[in-house]
Amino acid sequence: MSKLDQHTFRSSPRKRGHRLRARLDSRLRGNERRTGALSVAILLAAALLAPPAQSETAPLVRNERIVIEYLEPRHPIFAYYTDPDDPAQAKDHETNIKTYQRYSAIMERLKARLVLEEFSQFLAPLKLPITLRLRTMQCGAVNAFYDPADSSIILCYEYVADIEDRAPRDTSPEGITRNEVIVGQIVGTLLHEAGHAVSNLLRLPVLGREEDTADQIAAFIMLQFGRDIARPLIRGEAYGWNQRQRTQSRFWGPHSTALQRQHTYLCLAYGMDPATFEDFVRIGWLPKQRAAHCADDYKRVLHAFRETILPHIDMALAKKVMERRWPLQAPGDSK
Repeated sequence: MSKLDQHTFRSSPRKRGHRLRARLDSRLRGNERRTGALSVAILLAAALLAPPAQSETAPLVRNERIVIEYLEPRHPIFAYYTDPDDPAQAKDHETNIKTYQRYSAIMERLKARLVLEEFSQFLAPLKLPITLRLRTMQCGAVNAFYDPADSSIILCYEYVADIEDRAPRDTSPEGITRNEVIVGQIVGTLLHEAGHAVSNLLRLPVLGREEDTADQIAAFIMLQFGRDIARPLIRGEAYGWNQRQRTQSRFWGPHSTALQRQHTYLCLAYGMDPATFEDFVRIGWLPKQRAAHCADDYKRVLHAFRETILPHIDMALAKKVMERRWPLQAPGDSK
């Protein structure tokens, strides 16, 4: 742990904020030549330091403009108007029952694991202009998205189920565990959608496709936890895109292809910390030709974060979030 990580703030709240901002900004500028993992954890537009061990039970930091909602899946009778006693509807009703039971189980696991509450910590230090809703729900499709109509980040139960179904039973041939795959993709998805939310709510200028910007924000944030957290998150997210590229190649869509998105995450990771992520170059998931330019890619994202997002951080809330421990554990699944 660096001296900055161990630093305690005893000056007045206003001076603490100025000093913390100056230190974080200075650290961000100095990191352009570093090859090791950053010790500063910037949790989605929040500059967060690695917490001490005794902070494991620190309470959740609350931002009054963040609302959490776990919505119940569609009821098999009241949502679909099926009659279980009608032979013509019996098969549909049985399917709806099974769907309801699985998505209800997913909802309960997410609630028990406090997934949205923990994710809200990534956003807590942001100076949000309006209410931001974090919501899980049944969507009718495998999806997760940011809805600007009511400023909500939505994680669909279908998406979580799909992640569970695609995850290896134990460990992939590349050595990526089931837990890494599930956690990496859930965190990566939420951070991606948070990238959209940040661009929208903070009215940030976006040059190019916003989907690419959201991927870059998500990858960048993942990398700010230090090696022990960043590596499994990146591994899990990269596995997801590697698997999806076999079935998804929508060249006409607003997103990059799955394989390009895999390369975005791996390139930023390798650009910041080649030693930790060199194995992805070795197995061919990150081509050597791309890897040669990844350090410059990471520097550009670092500069963009410093210029556009850092000014929107509430340093008093950031300090509270710094005192929390960040567990890396899947919310259980139907394995």
